[in-house]
Amino acid sequence: VVIDTLSITFKEKREKDLSCPFEEEIIRVWLAQDACGNQDSIQQQFIIKKQPPEIILPFQDTLLACADELASLPQPQIIDICDPEPTITITEVVSDSSCVNDYTITRTITATDGCNRTSMAVQTIVIRDTVPPTFEVPRDTVIADRDALIALQQEDIFNIVENCSGAVDTVVNAITEIGEPCDRTLIRSWALEDVCGN
Repeated sequence: VVIDTLSITFKEKREKDLSCPFEEEIIRVWLAQDACGNQDSIQQQFIIKKQPPEIILPFQDTLLACADELASLPQPQIIDICDPEPTITITEVVSDSSCVNDYTITRTITATDGCNRTSMAVQTIVIRDTVPPTFEVPRDTVIADRDALIALQQEDIFNIVENCSGAVDTVVNAITEIGEPCDRTLIRSWALEDVCGN
């Protein structure tokens, strides 16, 4: 019984793409030969093509109540298994702006790798402040003299709460009197308005 031995070897040639350091072509030639010198060969070709970076958005579109919330939004993630440092650019276009807490941002994220391949994603962020400020007023009271009336008129609203940053203006502070000079009721009214007209 003759047992034939078979040897299998290969030679490999690599050619890199000069325009992209992450791409190359590999040509591998396999050679099989038996103990009698009979041989055969076959060629394999591998082409490594890099894909563009992947952009992962934590959200697509979102609605915020205040511009203050922009800073806390999560940032997009860029994944590239070949290029550890792709270039990331973020551009923003502001539209429909009526006040500091009422506008729309169209945000475009672009990731470019070392082969100049790019990926792009778009987010829309809408800021709409529709919440009016809240406040407390002095309690109702009964007074007996003019000095107490003067002191009462010095009192003002307190515990003003505005959901967004920005000034709050008193747009109405009216006093209505009902009754006789020595026996009358004073009704004081307040109204507040924030920078967006709430």
